[in-house]
Amino acid sequence: MFSQYRSFFFAFSVWICVAWILPRWIGAQTLDYAPKDSVQTPKADSSHKVETDSASGISPVPDPSTAVDLDKTLIKGRRSAVPKQSDQAARIPLKNLENPQSYSIVTRNALEKQGITSYTSALRLVPGIVSEGSKPGVRSWPYLRGFQDQAFFRNGKMLGSWTEVDIANIERIEVLKGPSGALFGGHGRTSYGGVINRVTKKPESDFGGEAALIAGSNGYNRMTVDVNAPVDKEGRVLSRVNAAYRKEDADQDYGWGESFFFAPVLTYQVSDRFKLLLESEFFKFEGAASGISAGAGVTNLNQLLPIHRASFLTDEIANNHQTVYFNADAVYELGHGWNSTTTYGFSHSDYNYYGISASADLVKNTVERTAGSYVYDINFTNLQQNFNGDFKLGFVRNRIVIGLDYLRDEELYSGVGARLPSIPFGPQAPYVNRMYIDSVLANVPTSPGGSRDQRYSGYVSDVISPLENLHLMASIRYERAILESPSTTNPGSYREDTRFSQGAWTPKVGVVYEIMKDRLSVYANYMGSRKNLYKIRVNDGTVEGKEVKADPEEANQVEGGLKVDLFGDRLVGTASVFDIVVDNKVRTDPANTRFSIQDGTQEHKGFELDLFASPLSGIELSGGYAYLHAEFLNGTTKGNEVPNAPEQSVKYWISYQVKGGVMHGIGLGGGGDYRGRGFTNAANTITLPSAHVLGASVSYTQPRYRLDLTADNLNDDSYWGVTGQALPRRTFKGSASIRF
Repeated sequence: MFSQYRSFFFAFSVWICVAWILPRWIGAQTLDYAPKDSVQTPKADSSHKVETDSASGISPVPDPSTAVDLDKTLIKGRRSAVPKQSDQAARIPLKNLENPQSYSIVTRNALEKQGITSYTSALRLVPGIVSEGSKPGVRSWPYLRGFQDQAFFRNGKMLGSWTEVDIANIERIEVLKGPSGALFGGHGRTSYGGVINRVTKKPESDFGGEAALIAGSNGYNRMTVDVNAPVDKEGRVLSRVNAAYRKEDADQDYGWGESFFFAPVLTYQVSDRFKLLLESEFFKFEGAASGISAGAGVTNLNQLLPIHRASFLTDEIANNHQTVYFNADAVYELGHGWNSTTTYGFSHSDYNYYGISASADLVKNTVERTAGSYVYDINFTNLQQNFNGDFKLGFVRNRIVIGLDYLRDEELYSGVGARLPSIPFGPQAPYVNRMYIDSVLANVPTSPGGSRDQRYSGYVSDVISPLENLHLMASIRYERAILESPSTTNPGSYREDTRFSQGAWTPKVGVVYEIMKDRLSVYANYMGSRKNLYKIRVNDGTVEGKEVKADPEEANQVEGGLKVDLFGDRLVGTASVFDIVVDNKVRTDPANTRFSIQDGTQEHKGFELDLFASPLSGIELSGGYAYLHAEFLNGTTKGNEVPNAPEQSVKYWISYQVKGGVMHGIGLGGGGDYRGRGFTNAANTITLPSAHVLGASVSYTQPRYRLDLTADNLNDDSYWGVTGQALPRRTFKGSASIRF
């Protein structure tokens, strides 16, 4: 048993040793547990953006605007308090210790210090998330508490993208745990495991910026620019622009990617009470990438190691993806503790797939390949109106949001696919050019399809504080879905015979008691989420069966936990226990596989620990542990584990930064990501092996520039993502950035 986990125990031992030996080897550090009131917070350099100095990757409290950048300012003694409030996690400004829900934060500073350049890798830092398997240019497919999450939320709004998310303009990532349909909707794009919401950078009042160059393994090159500039002398109009360019090769024998990203944002303080925010994003990707899946005879993904580096395509077989976002927010102070926020968001994605998919058949000792060409046109429109109030009724404080939400999701696609001749199982595949694929697909008819999904919602959430340290939350949402299919004969119209309408109520209640005000709290919640399932065909005794309206799929969670913020923010964390039950799952009728029945149930329960600690000046330790038991409770798969839901995962990272003397500015970091064994299918016949990936970083930071060297998969393991994607071997990246 020890041999199975020896890499984990070895890394953990090194981590602990370094935490205590390193500061004494470099130089004596002063241990100062000064009270918060004695901390002298220096004025931030106005020419630079202000960030949280957390290399950890996880901070359970999110607002970077209140933090001090320790890379640029030396603080004698204790660092300033970590930020404590999110306006989006509950759609109400709440401190972390007042919120009856578990959530984690990935800070911008953490992404930079750990050398993370992709959204998928950023999500790996969160306990409870398994984030692996996404190809360059393709949207992330993380699993949160065992449920797939498409990470579509942007600044609290559902704006779906079928392409990769570039992290160049991300300020932080907020990961809310558990079904959150009451506040964020249950339209099928919200995971039962939670909500992943990326918060983008906003303009600041002073001119400044940063430019960075990154180069690394597999021909990786990336350039980013972040420029913040006031437009007028009075500072009423502020602007900020982020841009990025990337070019890389694949870790496999073929494959490459090239992307461009551009994101301008403008704020206009129209009056003392009225503010406008206008922003947009443009992302374009072109590249060739493929992967291998498990077919007949495969019982463990490690059986595919001989073809781990094989892509089964060539560089001329390229995909083209692009996404555009537009967003406008109008914020008006109504007075007497009330604000109005009106938002409009729109996203458009063109997702054009052209390539080869491959499946290993170990029974025949062959690789089966399919060529395909698919075009997707995806449009999301989101309108929201929120009224926020903070007032007292008698001696009882109320913090409330009253909201209306409209979402329209229109998807059109067409595609064609054809089988290619099988090839022998092995690392070499015969060369296949674009002309050959075109000839194979030329005589295959195209299959069109699509849908229009409209959601009309209203919700109310109120946090009542009858005592200063007691907070009660009650939330409710009503959502009506209208689903339609496009006409195949009249472009731009939808078929009335496919129209489907259904409504559902979604609750959320929670309680928080602060045992020590702003230091220690206990919480509990009951939360739900709903998903409309359209229609199913059931067995009514006839040959064809009968089509009936499906009930909404329901997920409900019970959760309890503990939140701490102790020793002047030196120990911040959340421990939670949860139980999520999903009912009304549709499954195949075992008596007749042509039909379906809606009686499936599955349960996901477990424990999560999310921790940040700073035991000595300059040292930060973070990470967490997640235990998950997810199983089917009935049907033909009763008792089986839910696929892509490993039972155990561990994240850990330690960083040390010298804060004085001749070595001031030098930083060291290291850690790992352990994922336990799981299965890739509901029948539990294909095992996903465990994986333990180590990383490290070295940096040198000065007020005007920064140098970094980072390594990922330092132990050079050949391992697989939860979807069967072959993940890269050891990689190195070096970066240089200047601030102005």
